[in-house]
Amino acid sequence: MGDADDLARSNARAAAERMRAHRAWLVGEVASGAMTIDGLFAEQAAGGRCDTVRIVVLAEKVPGVGKVRARRAMDKLGIAEDARWGEISPELLRTLWTVMADAATRPI
Repeated sequence: MGDADDLARSNARAAAERMRAHRAWLVGEVASGAMTIDGLFAEQAAGGRCDTVRIVVLAEKVPGVGKVRARRAMDKLGIAEDARWGEISPELLRTLWTVMADAATRPI
């Protein structure tokens, strides 16, 4: 029984590490501008691994947006700071990205 438990824990740790690595990659891609909202939706459709990423983390990394603009845009749309990508409708996410893109072009 001990070996099976050890194997299960090892598998769980490995799965968690893969998820963390993927989230870090995803955030890096958004920060570099290489990942657009359409890319995020494609990632979600491919496996749902971005469903657990908090929206605020991704929004803050969009080039030209930053923490203040991201949080203001989320607040304006009624999106909670602890909301995750998979919890919000695609339409609302697209609206958020549009609001943030507009905010990125204006002074704070």
